[in-house]
Amino acid sequence: MSIEAPARYKARVVASDGGEKKDTGTFQLGIQFEVQEKMAQGEWQPAAGNITSYLNLIKKDGHDNEPNLKRLVEVFHWDGTLRFLRDKLAGQTCQITTKWGSYNGKSRIEVEWINHVDDEGGGITPNDDATQAALAAEFDARFKSALGGTAVSAPMPKRPAPAAPTAPAAASMKPAPSASTQEVCWAAYIAQAGDTVSEEALNAGWWRLVSKIHPGKDSQAFDKMDWGRVLAAIPTVGPAHFKPGDIPF
Repeated sequence: MSIEAPARYKARVVASDGGEKKDTGTFQLGIQFEVQEKMAQGEWQPAAGNITSYLNLIKKDGHDNEPNLKRLVEVFHWDGTLRFLRDKLAGQTCQITTKWGSYNGKSRIEVEWINHVDDEGGGITPNDDATQAALAAEFDARFKSALGGTAVSAPMPKRPAPAAPTAPAAASMKPAPSASTQEVCWAAYIAQAGDTVSEEALNAGWWRLVSKIHPGKDSQAFDKMDWGRVLAAIPTVGPAHFKPGDIPF
């Protein structure tokens, strides 16, 4: 089972080995992690999942990648030998911090940082999905406007005063959805689902929603407006949507 969202985890090394990549001239170490705990709401909570990290120990220009070499010493007490990397990393525990990345044009979760198992997180830890979705809803439009994008509309009051009785207003067209991305949609979907939905139901509901909005279209071919339509539909998703079932491929 792969990791589905960026977070900070405690993980155990399952396997590791390194080798030279002839096409790039780099020396790369692969480490497979098994997640055991996840930092959520300020405390460690049980978690499960697997992810593999790839560290370049020698860069394309032939120079040593000193930050990665030093990190292996600090986290795993590496003695500098390849035998250690192959035989003695397995079973060791550490912390990993993940992020959204891309490979061959597809989005995926990647390991961004590897730290000692007792690290107290003095650096930057990604927000959980619910927090990230709330922040994105509040600030994305404002920041895009500052960069020359779509103008920001005035914020809605938290408790608007009742309008004075008037004649019914003419019906207006539903506004077109704003552009979005898969990552923003997933974060908003997680926040809408809440903490009680199982992973099976969560994944089945996600693909059910995507297929409903864009029937027959491969999500890898979605553009930003396609994801915008998915984002616009997420607030309409209710508890009945989150149920295990066949993924509609």
